[in-house]
Amino acid sequence: MRGKCCPLRVLGRQKKGAVLVEFALSALLLIVVLLGTVEFGLEIYARSTTDRVANRMAEAYASTRDPVAATAVVGNQADALLQRCLRPPRFVVFDDVASLDPLRDPGRLAATDAPEETAVAFRVEVECRWPRLTPVLGGLLGSVDGYTSQVFAKFRTEGSS
Repeated sequence: MRGKCCPLRVLGRQKKGAVLVEFALSALLLIVVLLGTVEFGLEIYARSTTDRVANRMAEAYASTRDPVAATAVVGNQADALLQRCLRPPRFVVFDDVASLDPLRDPGRLAATDAPEETAVAFRVEVECRWPRLTPVLGGLLGSVDGYTSQVFAKFRTEGSS
């Protein structure tokens, strides 16, 4: 009769399911940390690759002054991740850089039909947006992450290399 009056004490002495419960909680925590690490690595990779693509577009645009050609040069080199996340780049040109904040000044969009002969400098903006892999981070930080890389440069002249 003594055991029937306090069933919770009897359950408290049993250890059979404790290891399983501890493993389930530990495994859940380990999986969340592992997926968070993968997510962080993917973000670092996407950001560095976006910066690399923006730099290559700036190099190509500085020598050709053609946004379509600069986009095509890099479009062939982008990997599968960037093919899915890259947005069309923006080429912003400036006629004067004397009193200019190059990353904030709106400038004017580059023309795609004719080279920009009057412009002396430009800014390339490349944006990459990708969905989050883990629902935990998606719930906390948003379901989509993105990064915009901006490169400001002057056009090459005939005498410069």
